[in-house]
Amino acid sequence: MQANGVPEAEADRLAPRVVACNPAELGCHRTELLRDGRLMPGAAEALAAVTRDAGFVPSIVTGNLRESAEIKLTAFGLTDYVHIPLGGYASDDPHRPALVRIAQARAERTQGRPFTRANTVIIGGFPQDFRTGRRAVRESIGVASGTTAVRALADAGADHVIDDLTVPGRVLGASR
Repeated sequence: MQANGVPEAEADRLAPRVVACNPAELGCHRTELLRDGRLMPGAAEALAAVTRDAGFVPSIVTGNLRESAEIKLTAFGLTDYVHIPLGGYASDDPHRPALVRIAQARAERTQGRPFTRANTVIIGGFPQDFRTGRRAVRESIGVASGTTAVRALADAGADHVIDDLTVPGRVLGASR
């Protein structure tokens, strides 16, 4: 709302209503999401490679509400590659840095082993992804998405930066 010029006092009043309506509204715009959204080349293949590797438990940490994230993942056919219930979402906590620990705790409960900084990797395409997880992950991999330059990802704290996802082995290699 801030980006759209809504005054702060008004945004505070409207925020609960926007949050409540957001997933349903997004679900009504699936056609536009597919038309205007963009799945990075190699994204499905890279996620499939991570999913096949028994050493990883892929999930999502995002500033999106869980329902909204699920709508986007479903629209682009990615739900088979991530454990959606294990993620950390804005619907869990509006404070993004808390989301990694929420996802780790969920993974611990369901996988029966600890998930800590020592065995957690973040892959993201935006500076806030690395600011969010800086203290909670062992490695972070930035993927130049076209909207964020390689240098900006490195400056934000990404340990490794790759140009794209078209070679799944680069993602797996950087996360070892």
